[in-house]
Amino acid sequence: MIFLLLSLKIYFFFSPDCPDCSFVKDKIIKKLEGRYEIIYLSVEIPENMRLLMEIEDRKKDYNNKIPVVYVGDSLFGSKEEIMEGLLNYLKVVGKDNELKTEELSVYRLKNPVKLLYFYKKGCRVCERMEYELRLLNKEFEGLIIEEYDIEKSLFFLYNIEKRLGLRRDRFLLTPVVVLNDEVFFQGEINKLKEKILKVQEEGNEGYYERFKKGDKFEILSLLKIGSIFFAGIIDGINPCAFGTLIFLITLFSISGGRKEITLSGIGFIISVFITYFLIGMGLFNMLRGLSIFLTISRIIYIFSGILAFVFGFLSIYDIFRIKMNKEMIIKMPDFLKRLSRRSARNIYTSSIIFFSSLIIGFIVTLFEFTCTGQIYFPVIASIAQDPVLRFNGLKPLFIYNSGFIIPIFVLFLFYLFGIKEIELSSFLKRRLITIKSLTAIILFIFGIYIIISIK
Repeated sequence: MIFLLLSLKIYFFFSPDCPDCSFVKDKIIKKLEGRYEIIYLSVEIPENMRLLMEIEDRKKDYNNKIPVVYVGDSLFGSKEEIMEGLLNYLKVVGKDNELKTEELSVYRLKNPVKLLYFYKKGCRVCERMEYELRLLNKEFEGLIIEEYDIEKSLFFLYNIEKRLGLRRDRFLLTPVVVLNDEVFFQGEINKLKEKILKVQEEGNEGYYERFKKGDKFEILSLLKIGSIFFAGIIDGINPCAFGTLIFLITLFSISGGRKEITLSGIGFIISVFITYFLIGMGLFNMLRGLSIFLTISRIIYIFSGILAFVFGFLSIYDIFRIKMNKEMIIKMPDFLKRLSRRSARNIYTSSIIFFSSLIIGFIVTLFEFTCTGQIYFPVIASIAQDPVLRFNGLKPLFIYNSGFIIPIFVLFLFYLFGIKEIELSSFLKRRLITIKSLTAIILFIFGIYIIISIK
């Protein structure tokens, strides 16, 4: 029985810099030494990487996360799979599975071939592709691999993928390899080899220069960021929030001195920013997650675009109602307004001013979103739909919310410097038509952008 155990070889494919590899090695593999023959194979060595890929080919089990264990005729990829399956498998003694690593055969390309590899720091999947590319570099003499950190080369990759007509939901995904007019993702290493053999006939020197002129995309991105910030400001002075803001200023004024009012204002502003940001982050992650379901995401984006137009026209309609001294259509429902104010009164305690203000800010923001969401949701939809903005999803949201919080901050500054709540209310009401007009324009812009971007 001991002989049978020792004849069973465990092949442990690992990377020296991989935390999961160290964990599996220390917690599982080392404990099996003496009972089984352990063969350690670093995937940083191209021959070992090729051996792993050959096993995966034979098992039809591709793109396993490192570490990988091969024992008997079974393959276990990733820390989780090894921990769950390996020990159970070893309870039944398997057959001998001796493997031999063969020396790499080198193929000399007829002409130099350059490919571009885009990765993201900290990307575990990228690590696997890096080992595969090292193997390719050994196998093909004359292969040139240029590596790009996507954080620093975002517009270069975007320019390439846009010109090659890649599906928008696949834009800026990493790891990715570009070879002439084709893009290769994880698991497409064999297709990449075939492409290399085709390109070698003429080579591809200077092929990628055409993609490096992407300044217009950077300018366009800056314009998008600017419009997002401006949309946040317009949302921040939305008439939906006026009554609540004035009410809160009055409520905070009972705190007493300037110090207490300042604490109230700071607590409220911090809470509003965080709450509104978290709402946006939740919606953004939902839309980004649905992007893999093309039909569903397309329906949602069409709905978002139509919704932006509907609220845009309602904002214009509200302008006419304001001129006729009639109540606006787009507003916070009266029952929510009453509930919001009642909650604020019940929660606010002068003895714990800052903490009370944080809670009030949270509750008020949730209630106000039923109205202010008319701008926020279309903006989030446009961020989730745009590849460059989606890649930096949290940054555009931060910029939007920075704009959103500015009007609230300015209102508190005005109050602190002596402008009364009645004067503030009057000032805001006199500019309702301007605000409504800007709101309509913003909604139409984002509505048009969402609709024309749907593919």
